[in-house]
Parts: sequence; structure tokens; C-alpha cells
Amino acid sequence: GGHLALMVGLTGDDDFPGDEALRETSAKVKFTVSWYGTTDFLAHYRASGRRIGGVFTTLLGGTPEDAPQAYKEASPVSYVEKTSVPMLLCQGAKDFVVPRSQAEILAARAREVGAPVEYLLVANAGHNFRPLRGTTLRPPLAEVQKRTADFMFKHLGVKAPATQPAPAGK
Repeated sequence: GGHLALMVGLTGDDDFPGDEALRETSAKVKFTVSWYGTTDFLAHYRASGRRIGGVFTTLLGGTPEDAPQAYKEASPVSYVEKTSVPMLLCQGAKDFVVPRSQAEILAARAREVGAPVEYLLVANAGHNFRPLRGTTLRPPLAEVQKRTADFMFKHLGVKAPATQPAPAGK
């Protein structure tokens, strides 16, 4: 999901034209949020020690040697420009499915070109922000959710609703 959100946010209407009947409809968005999304398929493939290569080769039509253009075109990092929409990248520090290096690659590229990016690293978090056994997330998941919502409200140009305390549990 994070990968697809980044692709929608970072690609233009002409990058993947799609159905001609929709040509007059823009897919441009105001911002994008990625929770633990792949940002660079070539780097992810290489960092995996090719252990997860089957997933990538099925999706992208081969290894990076077989289909280098597909790896580039499927990678959000390939589309980052100074004029890119604001991005929020949230990543678990201990994610072994999509390693933190994926968010760091995109954040570094965005900073390099001057694109707006915020990066939130969640300590003790695996994929899906699952805490490692015997640990707690830092910041807690509720804070990650709040920061995500605040980012979205900010870039939508609307005031965030007042938060209500959670009802007491029984």
C-alpha cells in the first residue's frame, strides 16, 4: 500500500496514461503518505540477498539484470523532483519485510533535490508496526496515527478536528 501511495503521489498523469477515456481526469494528489512502502526495488532486491527475489521477479518480469527498466519504473525514488508533493514516510526500525533503508533512500533523494519530505522512524517496530516481543513502540502507534492525520489535515488545508479522549475500558 505504501508503495502504491508513493507511486500515485510522485508520478504524473503522463507517466502511466491508462485508459484513454480517463485522459481528461487528473490523478494528481496534494500529498502522499507511506507506511513502510518499498521505494527502490533494485536496492531492496540487492539488500535482500536475493532471498525475496521471487516476489520481485514475478512482479517485475525478471531479475534486475533481466528487466532493469521495470525495476526503475516501479520505484517511487525514480520520480522524486523538487516539485514533488509533500511526503510523509513512516517506517519501523526493525522491519524485516521492507527494511528501514527503503524509507531512508527516498528521504535522502527528496532532500537532495529539495522535495518536501518528513520521515518518522518508529523504534522497536517490525512490519505493520508490530512491536518486537517484549518491547513497546516509540513513538506509540497512536502517536504515529496522530502525526499521519495531522500531516494530512495540514496538506489538505483544513483544521484538524478536536480530539476526544478515548472512552474508558471496562
